[in-house]
Amino acid sequence: MPRKSTYDTRQLETLRRHLASHAGRHLTVREIGDALAADGAPVGRATLYRLLGRLVGEGCVIRHVPAARAAACYEFTGPDPCGADEEPFHCYCESCGRLLHLHCPSWDRLKAHLSRAHRFRLDPVRTVFYGLCADCAPKRRRKETRP
Repeated sequence: MPRKSTYDTRQLETLRRHLASHAGRHLTVREIGDALAADGAPVGRATLYRLLGRLVGEGCVIRHVPAARAAACYEFTGPDPCGADEEPFHCYCESCGRLLHLHCPSWDRLKAHLSRAHRFRLDPVRTVFYGLCADCAPKRRRKETRP
């Protein structure tokens, strides 16, 4: 059986460059496809999913599904996902849908506590806290305090 080629196509390189230019951001397939099309390099949706799957497999992109009904999003991390010594946690804003990728010393203490006291090891890439981001929380408070 012939071996499947693993060479880098022009579309893969275009996608990799686009994601790298937005490192640290969480982008949906629709956002990526729209941006590539606007830049004059359209890529079909099925091809995008296939190429993103390949980049996830290579370890330079992380796939997140922030909420049960939310679209999956992809984050370029480069060859060193989430930093060598730090594991992030994620906060999903239930108002605007932003997914924040955060590093915090308190997170390390919580992980250590769960491991030591409860013998439970979290998956930091898939751990998501739900709430409101700094932009949406004041708007929600104003709505709640209106007569």
